[in-house]
Amino acid sequence: GPLHMQFDGTSWTEVKDAAGKVLISGLVEAGSNQVLDGRPPFVVFLGNAPAVRIRFNGQAVDTAQFRRGDNTARIVLP
Repeated sequence: GPLHMQFDGTSWTEVKDAAGKVLISGLVEAGSNQVLDGRPPFVVFLGNAPAVRIRFNGQAVDTAQFRRGDNTARIVLP
């Protein structure tokens, strides 16, 4: 299923699919919603992880477990 991203704050974001295709790369503004479709697994990098809510296959993804000390996160969604 598609990858849904909701931005409550501005975040530098990059998402690549299994083929390495860049689905989004750059600064995404607060209030934005993105629906990305590609072939999983997705490799997601968030520059401001607390500001981004992710749903994959209809399930919320808890980004907190992937966050580093600087609030960035690198997540691989199968």
